[in-house]
Amino acid sequence: QIVVEPKYYELWNFSDGLAWFYDGKHYGFIDLTGKTIFETNYDFVGDFSNEYAVVKIRDYEFSYIDKSGKLVSLSKLKPIVDKKGNTEHPSFMLAATFREGFARVMVNGKWGIIDTNFEFFIDPIFDFVSDFRDGFAYLWKNDKLEIINRKKEIIWTYYFEDKWN
Repeated sequence: QIVVEPKYYELWNFSDGLAWFYDGKHYGFIDLTGKTIFETNYDFVGDFSNEYAVVKIRDYEFSYIDKSGKLVSLSKLKPIVDKKGNTEHPSFMLAATFREGFARVMVNGKWGIIDTNFEFFIDPIFDFVSDFRDGFAYLWKNDKLEIINRKKEIIWTYYFEDKWN
């Protein structure tokens, strides 16, 4: 029995009950019966996870949509204050799929982690952060690597030394 007619250039795995597709013009989502739920005009879409999917709005601008296709407001995110006291509303240069209730995002070239309320769990101050896996995430800044748990407790710290000098 064919559930989804072979009419897409790309069709991805189901996640949270929906799968994304690309038909050559638009990205969209189908349900488990193959019915198109909605199409988008975004440059790229990711899997649904924790009720949200990451979308690429344009180069270096990402956000999230809910299962109705509505763009999530990022106004809940606390403003970023620079060293001069200037505030700006954050936008995501890069964003990842939610894993275990958290997603890693890049703001102004630095990585942080948001929760499903779209609030920063870890502020965007790191050179790199990993997805949460089995309750743990890696945070890397300069020569220091830390592993944290979901309570923000530092479980392990490692300092890299420059062995080549």
